Amino acid sequence: MALSRPSLSDLVAGVRSDVETRVAGSTPGVRRSILGALATALAGAVHGVYGALSARASQSVPYTATGIDLEGWASIWGVTRKQPTGASGTATATGASGVLIPAGTRLQSAAGAVYSVDVDVSTVAGAAVLQLTAVEVGSLGNQPAGAVLTWVNTPTGLASTATVDADGLAGGANLESDDGLRARLLARIQAPGHGGNAADYLNWALEVPAITRAWVFPLYDGPGTVRLYVANDAYTGAELAAGGDVTAAQAYIDALKPVTADVEVVAPTAAPIDLTLSITPDTAETRAAVEAALQELLLREPVPEGGLSLNRLIVTIGSAGLDDFEMTSPVAAPSADVGELLTLGEITWV
Repeated sequence: MALSRPSLSDLVAGVRSDVETRVAGSTPGVRRSILGALATALAGAVHGVYGALSARASQSVPYTATGIDLEGWASIWGVTRKQPTGASGTATATGASGVLIPAGTRLQSAAGAVYSVDVDVSTVAGAAVLQLTAVEVGSLGNQPAGAVLTWVNTPTGLASTATVDADGLAGGANLESDDGLRARLLARIQAPGHGGNAADYLNWALEVPAITRAWVFPLYDGPGTVRLYVANDAYTGAELAAGGDVTAAQAYIDALKPVTADVEVVAPTAAPIDLTLSITPDTAETRAAVEAALQELLLREPVPEGGLSLNRLIVTIGSAGLDDFEMTSPVAAPSADVGELLTLGEITWV
């Protein structure tokens, strides 16, 4: 049975009643009485004990445990919290030929992420490919292909910017949250992997630091083949994970998969759903609530190459605390093509 924590006022009343019953002629309810003060103090101490018991009770099962207790539960099933990692990759700098760019030279993104050149490199025919690593760990360091980086101190003879190469700057991830760790733990408990089944591939993919979602398609191209779609929700490119993230996931899966399996790890391409909405009341707060509800829906329900019913969109919009609304677009259930995943696009408010 669940632990029921009485309120402080109920505890005070209970202790006072007990004192009155046991000590003839006592009046612990009278203001400033000695027995009343002792009753209040005792009730306060008991209330604190209830608080400690309540806190410990929440740690006694995996689905409410947090922090180090959640990590302890997860370790029983061999699940560990994903640690923060730094983004890395390549970018191209341009300028005069023969310019030496020493290791340790720094660039920064528009969002303020700072990157260090890993090894000395010189421009050849006016260009140089820079091996870069983010100075600080975290998802802020991830950059899509084509992103522009600016030199902190521009080396003489070079253009003031460098451009991120095709695979992007990838692999940056924040410390896994309790919610993320709990979801992986419960998935491991509820759908244990064995021998390379679908649950194995999902668990393996989600163990890769930057991967936040995954979908497995067995027999995708015939017997023995598996397509594994992966996404990094902190990445902002047209594909839902950077090339470097996909490469890291492929290498990790290849080391664990059955030897007979032909596994292809792919990042789905975003297929945005654009909506036209009229809502009542139409305020900044209600617009934000609608957008948050739709974002949560589209992070939770769609699968690659799948669709979403109009009813799910309508129900989600209606759950955002509106008095009334009208959705004039889309008019048909959205669906994703091969290699695509539905995402939230632009919302036009009318």
